[in-house]
Amino acid sequence: MTPHQVDGVPKVVIWQAINLIILFSVLAYYTKAKIVGLFSERRATYIKAAEKSKKLQAEAEKSLLDIKHKLDLLSSFTAENIARVRAEAADLKKMMINDAVEAARRIREEAKSTAEVEAMKAHRAVKNQAIAESMKLARQVLTKDIGKEDHQKLQNDFTKGFPGVNA
Repeated sequence: MTPHQVDGVPKVVIWQAINLIILFSVLAYYTKAKIVGLFSERRATYIKAAEKSKKLQAEAEKSLLDIKHKLDLLSSFTAENIARVRAEAADLKKMMINDAVEAARRIREEAKSTAEVEAMKAHRAVKNQAIAESMKLARQVLTKDIGKEDHQKLQNDFTKGFPGVNA
């Protein structure tokens, strides 16, 4: 062993250990209150946070129950609404079909009356054309084939059929 060693450990190491023990003791003595206060504050903060978390969890669970209840109500309302909407759609469909049938009937009637009017116009036009052609041909025949005497006789015979006309 050397004079600088005690039981195989150098003296410097022993003095450093003693210095560290003294340093930590002094630090602990002067900072103990602050360290304890710091840990107490942290503990109080954690406890408050835990209590706040419990309150928030309780509120969240309450909100969850409210939402589940609302979803259940919404589901039941949805089923009722779907049934009501389907009934309204069926009524609307029937009404639309009835309107379409009525419109088709009116269109058919209008087409029929229009066809009748057009047929009457065509018939009248053909009749007027036939009369005009007959008159034209009669004039041609009368002017060519009938003389003045025959013409006078025809007029007298025609006027005899009307009372009040003197020949």
